[in-house]
Amino acid sequence: MSGRIWVQGLLQKKLSPLIIKLLQQAGILAANNCLQLYLVGGLVRDLLLDSSLQYDYDLVVTGDAGQFAALLQTQVGGRLTLYPRYLTATITLDADTKFDLVTARKESYSKPAALPYVEASDLKDDLYRRDFSVNALASSLLPGEWGLLYDYYHGYDDLQNKLIRVFHPNSFIDDPLRIIRAIRFEQRYAFTIEKQTLSYLIGAIRAKNLALVDQQRLAREVKNIYLEPQPKIVLERLQELGVGILR
Repeated sequence: MSGRIWVQGLLQKKLSPLIIKLLQQAGILAANNCLQLYLVGGLVRDLLLDSSLQYDYDLVVTGDAGQFAALLQTQVGGRLTLYPRYLTATITLDADTKFDLVTARKESYSKPAALPYVEASDLKDDLYRRDFSVNALASSLLPGEWGLLYDYYHGYDDLQNKLIRVFHPNSFIDDPLRIIRAIRFEQRYAFTIEKQTLSYLIGAIRAKNLALVDQQRLAREVKNIYLEPQPKIVLERLQELGVGILR
């Protein structure tokens, strides 16, 4: 990616006036408390792809997400739920509107498929812990740079080139569910799994890393296959690559 990219026009076009107002309100609150706040993940990806949005509002805070969420909830209302172990919080406004707030953090794994150990960090580390480069894009919500895209890992270029790419060789070992997720995204968007990433993925399949995953977590990920626009082609691709655990 060369130069600065702004997505405020896409935000205005795709999101409701109420959501825009809430996000701007959150950005002002963050700035007033000397924090940084970003919209991250799948919504930013789908905005850039001009794809249909699933309206998951994932926010990263460079500070204590629980404390910030409590401040925000006093302004916007809704129900606040805190998850201190994972440095996250959720504000639920109604059945269709939920904001998930995460303390910018880095993660480490004690063993394959284990839940990660998390510690507070900065935006760059937070984006690096994500599954694929195309999901490691962030849009600032701060006044003065509202809608500015942060892209440390060439996710924008990978979107343009229609590639699914992980960050390091242990990605599918740390979290084997990324095997399924990579194939879901590949088929959903008609992308290609980048050559080195595919090599890592096939290695993790052959090592039977998915068998190490907690069955409830695996069941949730498999359920997501059937929420895809064309689950059949996802299942066929999984079978082609030798993912026999889903049979």
